[in-house]
This record gives sequence, structure tokens and C-alpha cells, in this order.
Amino acid sequence: MKIRRIEIVGFKSFVDKTVLVFDAGISAVLGPNGCGKSNLVDALRWVMGEQNAKNLRGQVMEDVLFGGSDSRRPHGLAEVSLVFSHSAEIQHPLVKDFNEIMVTRRLYRNGESEYLINRASCRLMDVTELFMDTGIGARAYSIIEQGKIGSILHALPEQRRSLIEEAAGITKYKARKKAALRKIEATRQNLVRLGDLIGELERQLGSLQLQAERAEQYRRVRRELRALELLQACHEWRRLEAAVQDGCRAEQELQLQLTSHQARIDQLQLQLEKILLQRAEAEQQLQQLQQQVLQHRSDAQQCDNDMRLLQQQQQNLQRQRQEGSGELQQASQRQQLAERRLQELTRQLDDLGRQARCAQEDWQQHQQALQTDLELDRQQGVALQTARQQWQQANQELLQRRTAWARLEQQQTTAAETVQRQQVALDALQQQGTQQRQTLAALQAEVEQLRQARQLSEQQQQQALCQRDQQRQQVQRARQVQQQVAAELNLVQSRHQSLHELVTGGEDVGADTRALLADSQLCQLGVALLADGLQVPAELEEAVAVALEQQLQAVAFDSVAGLATLLEQHDLPGGRLQLPRPALTLARAPAGVPLSDCLVGDSAVAAAWLNGVWLVESLWPFLDQPLAAGLTLVTKRGDSLCWRGRLVLAGPQSTGQLLRNRRRLTELAQQVDQLRQQLERETAQVESQQRLRDTAEQQLQHWQQQLQQLQLQLRGQEKELELAQRNEQQLGQRLERQRQQLHQARQQRDRLQEQEQQEQAVLVQLEAHCRELQQQIDAQEQQWQQQRQQLQQAQQQLAGLQEQAARAGEQEKALQQERQREQRILAEQQQRQRQWQQRLATLEQQQAQQQTEQVRLQQRLEVLLTQLQRDEERLVRQQQQAGDRRAEGDAAETALRQLRSAQQQLQQELVRQQGGVERLRQEQQALRQRMEERQPENLAQLAAAALEPLPLDADRRLRRLRESLEGFGEVNLLAIDEYAALNQRYSFLAEQRQDLETSINDLQAAIQQINRTSRRRFREAFDQINACFQEIFPRLFAGGRAALQLTDETDLLETGVDIIAQPPGKKLQNVMLLSGGEKALTAVALIFAIFQVKPSPFCVLDEVDAPLDEANIGRFNDMVREIARQSQVILITHNPRTMEIADQLFGVTMEEPGVSRLVSVRLSSLAPEMRGQA
Repeated sequence: MKIRRIEIVGFKSFVDKTVLVFDAGISAVLGPNGCGKSNLVDALRWVMGEQNAKNLRGQVMEDVLFGGSDSRRPHGLAEVSLVFSHSAEIQHPLVKDFNEIMVTRRLYRNGESEYLINRASCRLMDVTELFMDTGIGARAYSIIEQGKIGSILHALPEQRRSLIEEAAGITKYKARKKAALRKIEATRQNLVRLGDLIGELERQLGSLQLQAERAEQYRRVRRELRALELLQACHEWRRLEAAVQDGCRAEQELQLQLTSHQARIDQLQLQLEKILLQRAEAEQQLQQLQQQVLQHRSDAQQCDNDMRLLQQQQQNLQRQRQEGSGELQQASQRQQLAERRLQELTRQLDDLGRQARCAQEDWQQHQQALQTDLELDRQQGVALQTARQQWQQANQELLQRRTAWARLEQQQTTAAETVQRQQVALDALQQQGTQQRQTLAALQAEVEQLRQARQLSEQQQQQALCQRDQQRQQVQRARQVQQQVAAELNLVQSRHQSLHELVTGGEDVGADTRALLADSQLCQLGVALLADGLQVPAELEEAVAVALEQQLQAVAFDSVAGLATLLEQHDLPGGRLQLPRPALTLARAPAGVPLSDCLVGDSAVAAAWLNGVWLVESLWPFLDQPLAAGLTLVTKRGDSLCWRGRLVLAGPQSTGQLLRNRRRLTELAQQVDQLRQQLERETAQVESQQRLRDTAEQQLQHWQQQLQQLQLQLRGQEKELELAQRNEQQLGQRLERQRQQLHQARQQRDRLQEQEQQEQAVLVQLEAHCRELQQQIDAQEQQWQQQRQQLQQAQQQLAGLQEQAARAGEQEKALQQERQREQRILAEQQQRQRQWQQRLATLEQQQAQQQTEQVRLQQRLEVLLTQLQRDEERLVRQQQQAGDRRAEGDAAETALRQLRSAQQQLQQELVRQQGGVERLRQEQQALRQRMEERQPENLAQLAAAALEPLPLDADRRLRRLRESLEGFGEVNLLAIDEYAALNQRYSFLAEQRQDLETSINDLQAAIQQINRTSRRRFREAFDQINACFQEIFPRLFAGGRAALQLTDETDLLETGVDIIAQPPGKKLQNVMLLSGGEKALTAVALIFAIFQVKPSPFCVLDEVDAPLDEANIGRFNDMVREIARQSQVILITHNPRTMEIADQLFGVTMEEPGVSRLVSVRLSSLAPEMRGQA
């Protein structure tokens, strides 16, 4: 899955379309600071799904759009496309049938964004899943910049764990686990809601069953009433339909009369249009004749003007011919003067030519003599130069000998110093050996002490760990209790809220009662539902409900003051009202207790209505006994016996739902308060246990840190001990080498003393030879100077002759130029004379043409005057015809107005007739609407069919049926459908609850499987990366050691990862104490180790080599070459040595301010010597 190319448009500084084509191997991106190199890395992150603008070096996501420059406007679209080669490791369904994968991301300035895979629109989740567990992605280890190098070491161990997870390939497992946990939480919440719904449905099913039976009886009576109303409406419809048909016939007769009038109007309209058309044609012809007359007059005037203009042009031509003749004579005179001046200049040029030839012969003779003297001077110069070269060679050899003698003297001094220094080093090594043995003994004692301290710290850590686990278990138990109480509180609150909405909304009372309670004027008198003022024990609810029956839904008054006035002035909705009345004194029952004495609280209205109602254990003893007037016996199960002999037995369904709802509401409110208090107590207990747990964890962390420090110190001391032992061995070897070096230095010093004496003897001989050569050179230079003076005199004479020849040449050149100028003047005069001759001929020709044109214009003017007279006569005749047509049109318009007036009267009569028909139809429509509110059938179709006769007592039967319906009171007609729907919903919700419970079990099993797989793969990846890290670290540091450690090996799902590093020559220490370059190499070693275990398809290194020195750069480049064997490497660097390993170079420039440009070079195709220069 290698990168083939990147296409960027409008992203940050890459405003124009930029395409980077990558090959296998190593590619390097270089350029000056600020030119946009890192924008390429940001583009890679962005297209792979990065959502945090700060990770793209911005504040908001709109910052990735090109913001404009001095010469360019801001860009409204940012688009980046990343093209990969397809590989077998990608099994995503969107790309399985493609050989190439293109991932595209677009962002518009209005905030809209798009994701595409192979040009098909997709989601961000699809892009994330495409790169998951491949090692590449917006935050994977395949993209490493300089800042991330530091963040790897500064990160917490738990954050550093993500690198191992990505390499282990468990990222997708973690994503699936998080999704499963979210589903479990959502499913549990759904289960709670389902439980509430099912409980509420169970309470509603019983009440709805009774309501459904009563609604069925109500429907039977209503169907009979509607059938009779429909029959009466059909007969009324037939009567209205007959009246409508009579009106329509009268309307049709009026319509026929209107049609006849309209035909006559149309005929007159056609005649009028014909007359108007003829009048328009006459007027048009009149206008054409007027225009034609005007045109002929204009043409005659124009022809006369043209004739006057031709006369003026003829006068101008005559004047030009006269001027041309005079100019032709003057040009002939100037031509003669130019010819005489040209002959004089030719004679002067011949004289100067003879003088110049004589001067040239004298100059050649002096030139030959000068050449002879120059040759002699050259020979003497060559001899002098030869002598000088011999002296320089001798002097050079003398200098070399002196330098060699000085170098030997310096080497001798250096050799003596070396002997002395080697002796001092030998003494120092002997003293260092004594100190090293003392240090070795001290380190052995310190290591033994640290081992004992580590054993004691491990025991303390184990005790703290056991205490921490116990506290965690206690916190977990307290949380479970808290969650159970909170869940129970939520359940009770939900039930209380549902029941409160049911009671306050009046859904458990009739519509009449709700209307009375909602009346604003009635509420001012202080009213309340009778059932709201009763506090009935649970065991007496059925008895009180049977005793009060429908009166429970009555609206009770505390006082009747103002009620009479309200009833007179205000139209109250229908319903039951309960006025305050004193209780009457009735006879006592033969057994039982008064029911009003069993109620809780004091309610005068309830006492008045329950007067004479007695509560007994059973009715059966009183069935054959007469009761006193006004007495009623009830039982707790709801049976009642009236003094009139009416016995009511309790059915299977409850009748005390109204009272039960209010009692249940009070109980739920008390239960909510109790659960809130219990939740506060449990919350306090959880916080207390958490504080104890935090204390235990702090103690455990203290002992873990102390143990870790002791382990680091122990490892450091053991390493120092091992290093001291090696140093002792190496010190003995260095002593032996130092003795050998001292002996070799003494031999070198003696050999240099002998060479110095030999060089000094040769130096004396060379100095004598150089003095002799210098004397010879001085004599030859004196003779050569004399010869040079004679040569200079001859050159001066030659220069004088040459100057005379030059003056003669200049005079000749000036005369030639003047002759050429006169020749040009003569040619110009001849040319001008020919032009004037041609112009005179042209003027004569134009004058003849104008005379011909003047004759033609005179003839045309006579023709135009004749046509003008004929057109004016036609114009008079056409004006008379137009007047006749206007009179005919006025007569036709008068007749048309009379017919239209008669038509308007007929239309008014038709409108009146249509109004009557429309009123009848409105009555039909009102009848239809009135019946459609009650009957869904089509009234017109029913009326057209055969109807049975309307009964004579139809009105009486309708009144009786309506009274029966009113006697039912408030009926819930939807109860039947609601009961069926509620029962079906109850079954459906029960099945849903079972499905949700099964789903939770399946998800928990899947999470356990994910955890097992994640632990195994994390352990395997960690061990492999740790082994590679321990191997790569010494290679990058040229020594030292490092390792990875888990912070909690017992919890592989959450454990962090620590880095232990010891560069060569240093103690084992915390990585945060390393230098910048060491930190960078340590982080690079970890990244390279991950690549060794799981190579990603490509690796992007953004200025990772910046903090490295020359020595480390070489080792860094070697590792990069190894990675390039398996992965595609993209480097962003300023280092020349790093550029040398690249197979392809991309240069980023900013020729235009704010706009990045790209230049690429493929180095693999260049010759080796050219590649080295690049």
C-alpha cells in the first residue's frame, strides 16, 4: 500500500494544483524555512481524517484554506487526494474491486466538508476504518515530526501505550470494544425505560377493558341514530336536487339568448374590424405617399447641393495645377546647383588620395625598421627570462630545503615533547590503576546495600498493593449500592411523573369534569374535584367508589356565594357540580359502621354524600331484611345493597381507579423522598470509600516510585560496577601500549636529529649558487634597458607618420560623406520633380471626371422634380379615401354599442338565476357537510339509489335515540382500539425486553473475547518491539543500552509503557535528563523498532534529524536505508548528508509571496558523479 501521488489544491500555501508523484525508496523534500514543506505533512494528516485543527498548526479548521496574499484572493475550497497502490491487507468493501485507492477530502469556506474513496462519497468512519491497524493514519506512527519526537518521551506511560497498540493491531479491537460498551449502556437504559412502560401498561389494561365494553354499547346506539339521520338527509337531498335542476333549465334558456346576442355582436365586430383594417390600409398608404414626397424633395435638395460642391472642387483643382507648375520649375533649378557641387567634391577627393599614398609609403619603411629592432629586443628579453628562471629554480630549491630543515627541527621538538608527554601519561595511568581498584571495591559495597533496600521496598509495595485492592473492592461495592438506589429512584420518579401528569391533566376523569376544572371564572369560586379531597385507606377504596359512583368526578364548592350570578351571566360547560349540604339524620343500620367514619381527614361534602352508607362484612345476612329509607350497605370488596332493593356485585375489574391513583401518587411522593435521602447517604459512603482508596493508591504509588528509583539506582550501580571491571582490564592494556609508544617516540627523536644535520650541509651549497645567478641577471638587465630606449624613439617616429596618414584619411572620409549627401539631395530633387509631374496629370484627370459628374447630376435633378409633382397629386386623392373609411367605422361602432347593452341586461338576469341555484347548492353542501361529520358515505350516491320511505315517527325516534346517547355520559370511543393496541404493545415490549437482555449477554461475551485477543496481541507486540529497541539503541548510540518496561504487567489492557535508557559512558537515568540529541535518538530508536516489528506502507520523517550532529546523522541514515527496504520513506530535511541518501528530491519554493511551488528531481536516473554534486 505505497503512496503513488498526492494532489493538493487550495490547502494552506499550495493554492494552485500541485501533484507529487512518489516512487519506491527514499524521497526527500527540501527548501528554505517558511516555504511550506511542513504543509505537505499537514495535508497527509488532514486527508487521512485529522479533526483537531491544532494538530494542523491552526486554531480552526478553516485555517487550512488558502487565506490569500498581496496578489491573490482567498481560496474557497481546499482539496487533498492521496493515491495508494492496492494491497491484500486492505479488505474494505469500498476498494476491494480497485487496483488503486484514492482518498479525497474537501473543505469549503462555508464549513461544509466531503470525504471520498475512489471518487465515491463516504463517511469519516469509512476513511478511519480503511487505515485502521495498517500503521498509517492521522495519528499513527507512520508520520513523525520533530515535535512528536519530544512528545513520545514527555508523554505519560498510558499515552505512550498507543504506539504499541497500533503496532499490535488492536486499535480496531479497542474501537469495537468502545462501541460494544456504548451499546450495553444504551441497552440498559432502554431496559429501564421498557420496565417503566410495561408497568404502566399493566395498570392501564384493566381500566381500558371496562371502557371498551361500554364503548361498544354506545356504538350500537349511535349506528342506529346515524342510519335514521342518513335516511332523513337523503330525502331532503332529493328535494333540493329537484329545485336545483329547475333553476339550471332556466339558466340554460338565458344562456341560449346570450349566445344569440353574442353571435350578432361577433358579426358586427368582424365588419367593424374589416372597416378598421381598410381605414388603416388607407392611412398607411397616405403615410407612404407623404414619406415618398418628402424623400423626393430631400433627394432634389441633395442633388442641388452636390452640384454646388462639384463647382467648388473644380476651382480647387485649377488652383492646385497652377501651384504644381511653379514648384516644378523651382525643383529643376535646385537639381542643376546640386550637380555642379558634386563635380567640385570629386576633384578634391582625387587630390587627397595622391597625398595619402605618399604618406603610406613612408610609414611602411619606418615600420620595417621597427620590426627589426623589436626582434632584437625580444631575443634579449628571452635570454634575461631564462636567467631569471634558473635563479628562481635555485631559490625555490633553497626555500624547500630551508622548509624541510625547519620541519625537521619542529619534528625533533615535537618528538621530544611526545617522549615527555608519553612519560607523564604512563605515570598517570599507573596512578589511575590504583584509584580504579579503590573505586571497584566501593561500588561492590554500594550494590549490595541497594539490593537489600530493594528487597525491603518490594515487601512494602506488596502490602500497599493488597490494601489498594481491598479499598477498590469496597468502593466498587459502595458504587453498586449507590447505582441500585439511583436506578430505583429514577424508576420511582418516572412512575410518579407519569401518574402526576395523568392526575393533573385530568385524563382519569370525564371530559365534562375537565372542562369545568379548566373554566377560569368557575375556578375563582374555589372549586376542586371531590375525589381530591378524600383520603381513603386502600382497603376501603372499592367501597367508597361504589358508594359515590359517578359523584367522585363531581366538582365540589366550599361556598355557593356568587354561583347563581355566575350561572346567569356565564355559559358553563356541562358536568356535575356538588353544592355544600348538611348531613341529614337517618336511621342506623342493623350492623356495621358508618363509612364516613372510616375516612382519613375531614370533608363535609364527602360526609354529606356518605350519609346513610354503612360498611359491613357481608351483605348476605341482609338480603331478606328490609332496610330503612336512605340506607345503603357496602363491603370492602365493592358489593352494595340499596334500601330500594338494588344489589350491585363487584366485578373482576376495579372501580376505584380514581381514588387509587391519588393514593398511589401520595405514596410515590413519599417513596421518592425516602430514596433521595438514601441516595445521599450512599453517595457520602462512596466518597468516603474513594478517599480511603485514593490514600491507599497514593501509598502504593509512593512505594512503586521508591522501588522504581531503587531499581534504577541498582541497575546504574551494577552497570557502573561492570564498567569499572572492564575499565580495570582496559587500564592494564593501556599501560602496556603506553610503554611501547614511549619507546617508539624515543627512537623517532634520534632519527630526526641525524636528518637535520644532513639538510643543513646541503642548504649552504644552494645559497652560494643563488648569489652567482643573481649577479648574471643584473648585468643582462642593464644592457636590455639601453636597447629598450632606442626602440621607444623609433616607435615615436612611426606614430607621427601614422597620425599624418590618419588625418589625411579623415579629410578624405569627410569629403566622401559630403559628396554622398549632395548625391542624395540630387536624387531627392529628381524624385520630387517626377512626383509633381504625376500629380499634375492626376489633377487634370480629376477635373475631367467632375465635369462628367456635374452633367449627370443636372439630369437627375430634372427627373426628381417630375416625380415630386406626380406624387403630390396622388397624395390629395388618398386623403379623400381615408376620410370615407373613417365615417363607415363610426357607424359600425354605434350599432355594436347598442347590441352590447342588450347583452348586459341578459347577463344580469342570468346572474340572478345563478344566485338562486347557488343558494340551493349551498343548502345541499351544508346538508352534505352536516352529514359527513356523522356519516362517511357519499350522500348524493345514496340519494340517487332506491330509498325506503321515511317513517312517520322519524322525529320521535331520533329524539329517543339522542336521549339514549346522552344517557351514556362520557364515553371513551377509542377505548376498543386503545385496548387492542395497548395489549399488542404490551406483548411487543415484553419481546423487546427479552431481546435486549439477550443482546447485553452477547455484547459482554464479545467484549471478553476482545479483551483476551487484545492482551495476547499486546504482549506479543511489546516483547518483539522491546527486543528490537534493545538492538537498535546501541547501534544509534554506538553503545549503551535501553529497554521498555510495563508499569502494571497484571493489567495488559491499561498498563503504561516506560522507557529506560543508558547512553554510553553515562549512568542509567531518567530519559527526561538526556540531552536534546539523545532524546531524539531514543525516540527514533523506538519508532524504528516499531517499524522493524510492523512496517507501515510508508514513513514520513519531518525534520527528525535536526537535533543530530554529524556522527549521529550517519547512523541515522543507515537505519533509514534499512527501513526503506520494506517501507516507502519521505524525508523533510535541511541536512545535506540526509539528502545524499534520497532517490528523489522535491524542492519547495515560494517565488510568489505566500504561494508554494514544487520542483522534483529523480536522482536514481542521474550519473553517480552528477548525483554527488546534487
